[in-house]
Amino acid sequence: MKIDRLFLVIAAIYILVGMGLGMKMGMTQDFSHRTTHTHINLLGFVSMTLFALVYRVWPAMQQSVLAKIHFFAYQLGALVMVSAIFLKYGGHAEEGVYGPMFGASEAVLVLAMICFLIGVLRSARD
Repeated sequence: MKIDRLFLVIAAIYILVGMGLGMKMGMTQDFSHRTTHTHINLLGFVSMTLFALVYRVWPAMQQSVLAKIHFFAYQLGALVMVSAIFLKYGGHAEEGVYGPMFGASEAVLVLAMICFLIGVLRSARD
């Protein structure tokens, strides 16, 4: 599994979704989803593109179990986080629905980033 490529492909999907949401906001002049738009672009496109580049620079890093945990945990955490933001700022659900989604997604994203940090620290030693 080439984690660098997977991150980059998913990043490209996120930027298209973010751009589509941005276009919708512009056409309707309804900017209630600006926070959703921002997080799609940052969590989805920017972060995942940077992860792809780091894994490309240190190819051995993507062979570890930590890299796989990082990839799958980040995908889950980002998707749930963006969904919770969409629900909250779009007024699509009561706080009881999206509140737990924030806590769970934040915990999963922190786990993913700890795995990434450990991988970077190990690779930086070499």
